Amino acid sequence: MHYPVMTEKHVADRWQVSLKTLRRWRLDGKGPVSRGFRTRKS
Repeated sequence: MHYPVMTEKHVADRWQVSLKTLRRWRLDGKGPVSRGFRTRKS
């Protein structure tokens, strides 16, 4: 199943939490699943 990519700001707004809280959750391994995307340079 494909889900749209959301920025951390969009997720924080949707979950009604601050960016700081969202980032702390990520460090603690809690909250929504986070996926990192890197751009590929040629």
